[in-house]
Amino acid sequence: MDTRTPPLPPAYPPNQLFATNSWEQRPSRRDRGFTVAAAIAIVAIVVGCIAMVNGRDPLVVVQWDPRVAPLVAFVEEERGYSFHHPVEVQFLTAEQYRAEATHSDPLTDDDRAYYRDQARLFRALGLIGGDVDLAAEQDEISDSGTLAYYSPNTHTVYVRGVELTPSLRVTLVHELTHALQDQIFKLDLSRTKSDGEAFALRALAEGDAIRVENAYYSSLSEEEQAQVDAQTGTEIDSSKALNGDAAPILLALFGAPYDLGVPFVRLLASIDGELDRAFRSPPTSEENVFDPISFLAHDEPLKVTAPKAPTDSRRVDALGNEIGAVGWYLLIASYTEQKQAMTAVEGWGGDAMTVYERAGLLCAAMVFRGDSARDADEMYAALKNVVTSLADHAPQLGRQASDVTLTLCDPGPSASVAQIDAASIFAAPTTRSLLLGIALEDPSVSPRQADCAVDKTLEGLDEAHMLQLLGATSEDDPVVGSALGNLYSFTAACR
Repeated sequence: MDTRTPPLPPAYPPNQLFATNSWEQRPSRRDRGFTVAAAIAIVAIVVGCIAMVNGRDPLVVVQWDPRVAPLVAFVEEERGYSFHHPVEVQFLTAEQYRAEATHSDPLTDDDRAYYRDQARLFRALGLIGGDVDLAAEQDEISDSGTLAYYSPNTHTVYVRGVELTPSLRVTLVHELTHALQDQIFKLDLSRTKSDGEAFALRALAEGDAIRVENAYYSSLSEEEQAQVDAQTGTEIDSSKALNGDAAPILLALFGAPYDLGVPFVRLLASIDGELDRAFRSPPTSEENVFDPISFLAHDEPLKVTAPKAPTDSRRVDALGNEIGAVGWYLLIASYTEQKQAMTAVEGWGGDAMTVYERAGLLCAAMVFRGDSARDADEMYAALKNVVTSLADHAPQLGRQASDVTLTLCDPGPSASVAQIDAASIFAAPTTRSLLLGIALEDPSVSPRQADCAVDKTLEGLDEAHMLQLLGATSEDDPVVGSALGNLYSFTAACR
């Protein structure tokens, strides 16, 4: 499904235990320009790369702005590469930045029809309720929560503000990392073969940028870190105030590449040379990021034939033709326990979706193909719990061999919907990826062994414990000690 101005993810404070280990996110470190204009297959964010900013041509820059030159040097040193050429950095007023960060052109009739259909699809999936203006919400969130973004088309970083505070320097390090990625690895999301592949590349790029950003934060003096922390708190409060009415699923959708990308990159960085190899041969599906073991095993998505639309219906192809591992997870985790959702999605082999309108009713027909019959069993069991909660969505759930089929229809704006917490919806998969990365820091531990140990460790963690682990600020936290102790013990037992 196409989201042309994706909303911002939830923010996390910078003093968590794993923050300096590429775990946390800050509200302002989001490069909207790097990922403008693209498709989200259902609820899986798909990022369209290299969209022109207001149609302008790339700027030719002879030398770096002296104000950012030290930040450029830090990014080059931390990332191990040198820029091929400088990029423009434009420091803008709040009004100028808003013009850059949001839709500057009026929506066309086709645009409005598209966003209405997108909202109907989200309602069909039980992800939003009411009559939501997705375009307006996305523009508001995009403006209110960002301080800067990089556009690869204009080779420009656009910055909200003219004073280079410690907080803004941290933001610029993130965006300059994207500029370096663009020059070294030639990231072009427009050439990806699927929505899932585009999402995975976005997650890889964001996780890497946050890793470098956090390294810069750690290099600051205590006084400067305190200033960043204070500004971050202000940004969080402001974002919550401005976006308090935003549909939580929008925040969760845009948060997915960050929530999942950060521990994915941490895991890759724990294996010598694996991070750069990933940029040169990027992941090919959301599953590769959701379940990093699948990336290390070089799993490729299976080709799945999309369900046929009824003969008397109108296909709505603009809304996408796949769901992706993240989409299935959000659908299930919105209505059941996160660990059950994660287990079901780990068996993802491929999927397909057909969106159609029949007699004024918009429906989504979906098929999930498991890697095995057992994987299909787990997905079918999870979806049985979901359809119980979505009885007014005309659900049709079926199972044949390794395929699970599900059709859901828009119940209308008056239907009730599950209320998710966007800041914690990915607690289970992010915890799993984090623990996998910690286990694989030992070069003698194989991916299979780490996978075994982490699964056993997670058996002893409920969602509350996972959130406590992710938010811990000290290794003395008993949940941290217990989780790591179990991880190391199970790692030895899984040999």
